[in-house]
Amino acid sequence: MRTLREEVEASLWQERLLAWLSMMFGAIAALASVGLYGALDYAVKSRTREIGVRMALGALPARVVGLFSREALLLTASGLGLGLCAYAAAAIWIRRVL
Repeated sequence: MRTLREEVEASLWQERLLAWLSMMFGAIAALASVGLYGALDYAVKSRTREIGVRMALGALPARVVGLFSREALLLTASGLGLGLCAYAAAAIWIRRVL
């Protein structure tokens, strides 16, 4: 014999696991976005003089923005690629659990 509370606990383990995994993936995504912002902020601040020299020599602001946009896209694409590789490695386990 089991109580109703024990029955409910036993029947909801998959939903709780899915909720916990969603929370963890959300937290990881938030940390990744903060890390990406920090990396780009550092890259721009460390190259402030270079930006000033480029602007003083007549570079168009759009070209300077494009330079840092390409770097941001490269960082984002590499992170996406690593994330997809990690997903591919764990896909079998994730399918079995969910």
